[in-house]
Amino acid sequence: METEIHSNNASPMRQRAALSGLCAAVASVFGKVGLSDVNGPVVSFVVHYMCGTEISSSSDNDGGGDYFFTCNSLVSYGARGVFVIAMLLINAIMMGSFLEGLQESGSVAAVALSTAANFSASAILGIVLFGENVNEVWLVGFLMILAGIFLLTQVKAKTD
Repeated sequence: METEIHSNNASPMRQRAALSGLCAAVASVFGKVGLSDVNGPVVSFVVHYMCGTEISSSSDNDGGGDYFFTCNSLVSYGARGVFVIAMLLINAIMMGSFLEGLQESGSVAAVALSTAANFSASAILGIVLFGENVNEVWLVGFLMILAGIFLLTQVKAKTD
């Protein structure tokens, strides 16, 4: 078995595998927002936009035990539900894209590209949306993983 180096970067397999990784990263963000036990900045923004008020806890509510029926709580739970449903739908799209990429290219290239796209998008989304810290060691490791995945996708087994 010989190997050849290919650099056809525009193949549909590469697009489908990369799309699956991107979808996985976005779905994880939606899951984090929708299933978090704390109202983060996204849900707080939605509540503020829809209700015109900040999110209050049940102890801040003078209505006694009716916190569940306030605008804040209904919008908060509704927004979380929308994020969970979006997570499930995006995961379905991700699985379809990944399976199409597997069919067209085999497992090594599809898994490598999906992993690279997922890792990259997760890093960017984590930094931008959640303020996660990145240091030099993390960056070097990230670049080494991407370089390894790039090399994996460039080598294709030639069958006679």
